[in-house]
Amino acid sequence: MANDDFFHVMGDDVKKPSDKSNSDTSSRKPESRIEISGQIEKKQESPGETGLYYQAEKVGRIKQKGSAQMYEMAEGFEFKDEKFYKHTDKKESSQYPESYVEGCDMGWC
Repeated sequence: MANDDFFHVMGDDVKKPSDKSNSDTSSRKPESRIEISGQIEKKQESPGETGLYYQAEKVGRIKQKGSAQMYEMAEGFEFKDEKFYKHTDKKESSQYPESYVEGCDMGWC
């Protein structure tokens, strides 16, 4: 059995792969996250509700429902596995410039 026949039997056309085998990540924005658990301040705002602050900005709240706690986070922030995270664009979090030389005409210095 030739390779083309094998893939055809498996339900895939060698000349045109199915969409599920293609991974188009060009439309997604690269993201990363940093842990900020040690920098989160909690402030009691009302009975059963606590505000969560990061660098003096309100980033979420905790609602007390009986013995359970519900975490509501602002866009760009996440609470997962008992830790707080801030999502950042990879370009923002990069510590290195895109090129090792800057301000040069056409790369000539």
